[in-house]
Amino acid sequence: MSESPATGSSAPMQPSDGLPHGGDRVTLTIPANSAYLSVGRTATAALAARQDFTLDDVEDLRIAADEACSLLVNDALPGSALTCAFELGDAALSLSVTTDVA
Repeated sequence: MSESPATGSSAPMQPSDGLPHGGDRVTLTIPANSAYLSVGRTATAALAARQDFTLDDVEDLRIAADEACSLLVNDALPGSALTCAFELGDAALSLSVTTDVA
C-alpha cells in the first residue's frame, strides 16, 4: 500500500485583507467514499471563512478540495480513509489530502 498526496492548490491562498491568524493544524479523517465528500467540502469552506477569505476564494477552495478528494476516492483501496490535513498560517490556508491506493 502507498499513500498518494493531492493538494487543492500548489501554493497556499491568502485572503484579500491579510489579517493574521495562528498556525493551527486541523486534520479530518473520513471514509474514502464519495458519500462523505460533503464533509470535506464543508470543513474546507468553514476553515477558509475563519481565515477571512473572500466568498469567491472560499468557493474556489471548496471546489479544489472536492476535486482532490474525488480523484483520490476513485483510486482508494476499499475500506481506506481519506485524511485531509489543513495548515492555517498567517493569512494562509493549505490542504493536503492522502489515502491508501493500489
